[in-house]
Amino acid sequence: MEQRRNQFVYTLLGYVLILVMLLVVALIIGVVVYLIPKPNIPPSRESIGEWSGLAVFTVLVFGYTIRESRARWNDRVFWATLCGLLFLHIISFWAILRVSEPWSIPQIALVCMLEQPFVMKVLNLIISRLKG
Repeated sequence: MEQRRNQFVYTLLGYVLILVMLLVVALIIGVVVYLIPKPNIPPSRESIGEWSGLAVFTVLVFGYTIRESRARWNDRVFWATLCGLLFLHIISFWAILRVSEPWSIPQIALVCMLEQPFVMKVLNLIISRLKG
């Protein structure tokens, strides 16, 4: 009984730690993007909204991916690949949002919902290629 309780506490602490790490990443994304405005244009309310939405949905996409990949948490290749995908995600959105009209939060949510299965598929493919 005691071992089950300890396992539950460690699992809960692991999820809380991952959530905190993802929130820190989201905060860093938001601050960096806010400080790097479009050339000669100060950040607007719309751009602040779209970047805030992107930060929140980035946490959701990668948080879900981490949760679903629990069996790989001790694998360095998993974490390195996930960091690479996170970097690619941020750079891609940064490039797209700098040149496009402001996106609404529902548009960002839709793209991120469509992106999540792709992230899982690419993650699994890269890991299987590197491990296999």
